[in-house]
Amino acid sequence: MKKILSLIILLLTTYYVNSQTASFHDFKVVSIQGDTVDLSIFKGQKIMVVNTASLCGYTYQYEDLQQLFTEYSKYNFTIIAFPSNDFGNQEPGAGDDILKFCQENYGVTFPIMAKIHVSGNQIHPLYQWLTWKNENGVKDAPVQWNFQKFLINEDGSWHDVRYSSTSPLAPVITSWIAQGTEIAEKEEKLTKLSVYPTPATDHFNTVITVKGISNVVVKVMSLNGQEIEELFNGVVEDDLRISYYTSRMKAGSYLVVAEINGSKETVQIRVDK
Repeated sequence: MKKILSLIILLLTTYYVNSQTASFHDFKVVSIQGDTVDLSIFKGQKIMVVNTASLCGYTYQYEDLQQLFTEYSKYNFTIIAFPSNDFGNQEPGAGDDILKFCQENYGVTFPIMAKIHVSGNQIHPLYQWLTWKNENGVKDAPVQWNFQKFLINEDGSWHDVRYSSTSPLAPVITSWIAQGTEIAEKEEKLTKLSVYPTPATDHFNTVITVKGISNVVVKVMSLNGQEIEELFNGVVEDDLRISYYTSRMKAGSYLVVAEINGSKETVQIRVDK
């Protein structure tokens, strides 16, 4: 009887521990524009999470990050930046200042979130998960400085960490992004999603360029993952151009999501009214 009771307790304990292991997709954060972002919208994509700063010796990595995002987004990859002032007071600005700095100096188009704490007593819950083994289930990896890079798998599991001195374009990162993808096939069916102007006022244009005949679905979604409208669902050869009028949209941030032959590309846009 004691053995049976011990086994039951062990099974319940194991279930409890496993049930406490969160996924990256379980968290919600706030964008630099103040919108709530449900990270489950990034399911199916590999993600680099990086804490950034505007006055750091590694700030030049914004350029490499943008290049990585531009070249590898077609492989279901994205970058999410979290500005932080935790190290050397090197990110003292407000959200609008940070966004302007990134866009004007480095042409950043990947998602940037609101400034947070990535270490210390006020650490954000997402960064607790990223840095504590008892939460991510893999490794303790406290943030050591600005531009530390966490790599997240498509299913939201913690994959690896790379520190500030590692270039975003390092082979250890690019090979991980490409792993499990049919590179040659995707190069044959090269895709490109662009959305302009941003911020948009009365309308925005979506342009999708493909090589060969492709099945394409285009949707406008909220940052919480709710579908606003399906813009297109059909077969495309060469390119697709859509103008969408924003009369039914409130001011705020949105996602334009294009599924192309089963591969997903995402661009974040801002609507101002």
